[in-house]
Amino acid sequence: MAENICKKNDCQEIFLLLLWFILLIGNSNLNNEGKDMSEEKAPEGVEIFVKPHGSYHVTGTVTIVDEYGEKIVKEGKFSLCRCGASEHKPFCDGKHREIGF
Repeated sequence: MAENICKKNDCQEIFLLLLWFILLIGNSNLNNEGKDMSEEKAPEGVEIFVKPHGSYHVTGTVTIVDEYGEKIVKEGKFSLCRCGASEHKPFCDGKHREIGF
């Protein structure tokens, strides 16, 4: 049986830092089509709040790129799954309450 390589809270904090980095800075100067994105500005006013025993609560306008390369633009307030049990990933559907996260 494989052991978990990191403690639950450590992995959550790493995920949050990576998410913050991607949202505010980007993961490179090139997008998927090879276009130079170095002149693009980071989104202003994006805030990510870690809810105790819950989701990542995001406020602001962000673009999320899913596993198929499809862009999802979200505005206002929404929550991202942190527990891994959501049926609507990457968005939270409240499953963390059912599983005792």
